Amino acid sequence: MPPLSRRALLATMAAGTAGTSAGCSGWIDDSSTNGNAPSELANRTVFAAEGVTLPRAESLDRTADPSNADVAVYPADASVDSITDSLQAETATAVVGAHAQAALMEACAADGRSFGFARNSWGPETSVVAATPSGDRIDTHLFVGVDIPDDLLWALDDALVTTGPECTLRQNSSEHSERFTEDTQPVSISRIRGVNDVGGFDRWDRVRATRHAGGAGYVVDITGTIFAGPAARHDSNYRSDQIRLVTHTDGQVESATLGVGGVSVDALQTDDRSKRSDGVVEQAVTPESDAARQSFTACQRAIITTDTVEKQFSYTANGRFRWRKSGLFEDDLWHHHTPGQAVWYPRW
Repeated sequence: MPPLSRRALLATMAAGTAGTSAGCSGWIDDSSTNGNAPSELANRTVFAAEGVTLPRAESLDRTADPSNADVAVYPADASVDSITDSLQAETATAVVGAHAQAALMEACAADGRSFGFARNSWGPETSVVAATPSGDRIDTHLFVGVDIPDDLLWALDDALVTTGPECTLRQNSSEHSERFTEDTQPVSISRIRGVNDVGGFDRWDRVRATRHAGGAGYVVDITGTIFAGPAARHDSNYRSDQIRLVTHTDGQVESATLGVGGVSVDALQTDDRSKRSDGVVEQAVTPESDAARQSFTACQRAIITTDTVEKQFSYTANGRFRWRKSGLFEDDLWHHHTPGQAVWYPRW
């Protein structure tokens, strides 16, 4: 893939140094499912390749044939051919272990359909990834902070969720926005789902593409949801405090539309910090009600055009999630960022 531009590289570095002020812990504890399979897995058939340990396996409908499974799980050192065969059998497929994302990215490329990843880099905190075939595209899920094997069933269950939270965009009269919204074809959806000691977060990137005279156009939708309190692995008295969605692109930003969801509009304060001429789309949302301090959603839509039609489209993005706990002298803030280069592979 082509190298990042200097501007995009600096954006990634800046997002990374802001980082988290504290680390991630595990996922939701086992008591949340009362020893049974999670809801989405309850009526699904699961295949687990050799080398994968499934907790509470007795509660699952198991099969030895991945082509007959609704969900298949492979270790990161499984052959790419096996993972690709599972995708081509239209089976939701997960990969577990160090460098799981590298294996899944290679399998998605071998499959031949459109696909994308909201972040093309990974680390030890991303040990479970999944892909869901959807017609002529493959959608992907990246899980952050999962403890293996204890939280694997939770991640598999969540990978079967195909739609994100609702978010209402503001009205936009841009001719570019209307034209691209009508004429585009879906490329893929990619999700980053995570948890830490104080709450949880859920970021969805959706990309659609179209050709235009002399180049290509893309509709990029990014949605972020923040969860407080019960969403954390342990008891937490932190409240949801802010979401910032930031996108940097080397393409031309034709228009940008912002929106909110999860609670009433008047329960949220929105700050548009975009610099469209510099290829930057940024929205900051803060809560102003008790309900919003438990959970709320922010979203943005950018219309981006490029001068040429390439096999790969990319941008640098970051969903920045912040929680707050009131203190005697000053409040304590907890940050979790999701920086990186998003990569998408349209099949023109």
